[in-house]
Amino acid sequence: FVVVVEGNMDVISSHQAGVKNVVATAGTAMTVHHLKALGRFSNDVRLCFDSDQAGISATERAISLGQQAGVELSIITLNQSAGEAKDPDELIQKDLELWKDSISKPQPAIEWIFDQYEKRLNIATAVGKKEFSTIALKLVENLNDPVEKDFYIEQISKRIGVSKTTLLGKFDEKPRPVKSKRRIKIEKTDEKFVDEYIYEDDLLALAIKEQKLAEMLSELQDNILHDKQRNQILQILKSNNLDLLKNFDDYVKILLLKADERLGNIKGSATDEMKRLIHKIKTQNLQERKINLQEQLEDAEIQGDENLKMKILMEIMQLNKELNSGKR
Repeated sequence: FVVVVEGNMDVISSHQAGVKNVVATAGTAMTVHHLKALGRFSNDVRLCFDSDQAGISATERAISLGQQAGVELSIITLNQSAGEAKDPDELIQKDLELWKDSISKPQPAIEWIFDQYEKRLNIATAVGKKEFSTIALKLVENLNDPVEKDFYIEQISKRIGVSKTTLLGKFDEKPRPVKSKRRIKIEKTDEKFVDEYIYEDDLLALAIKEQKLAEMLSELQDNILHDKQRNQILQILKSNNLDLLKNFDDYVKILLLKADERLGNIKGSATDEMKRLIHKIKTQNLQERKINLQEQLEDAEIQGDENLKMKILMEIMQLNKELNSGKR
């Protein structure tokens, strides 16, 4: 992760104390280019801004920029247990461990903003609820992921005691067309299905041809491929008991023959190609798990099971983070 602070002294003190993944805005406005540059090093960007109105406004702008840059933004709140510290430099002078503790406990940026406005507005009144919902929904509207939007609308509803239906009316959310990804996939013929996942054959063929690369397959979970025989061969390669491949002699010969031309055209090293194929398979698996969870979420909404719905939403958000981290 990378920590973004406001002042150069905060960076200097942090580096001198041994915490070096810290940079400063140094009085300049943060831009999407800054966040994209940081995103090349880490998708996890933690902001340590003042909690005054200027800091809140800067964070609100950063959330929109973070969506464009494809990074996860969170906020660091300084640990004040050793006395008031107005910035990281002061906190480090008091106790370096408190700075490390603060960094290790970031809060999602939107939740942090919700907390700041909840302190400033009287959400027990109709006016307070109106102002809070207007500010909060404006933030949520800029989010790209519909599941993340739904999660935070749920949080707004709980904070101000207003039904989600009422908030959606204010949100003026347009109905989204129902997607039928799973149905389309099921209707494909076997030939198209195999072609769609032909890269899995390339992975297995490469591991058989370059047996020193087979140990890289330990990154893949069992039964992650889209065919029973592929998964059986994957298991054999992971176990390093290559004699068992004789039980699939004809299949392996065909697999190697078909993959030979494709692997002959790879650019770069065999190791790089293996890494690319493993990454592609893991990403595909995450995307399929996400689709499955989204279908479960629809069922939970129909059943009105709020506990199950929240559980599934959290799982989907975790998958989104894994997918985003894989883009780095």
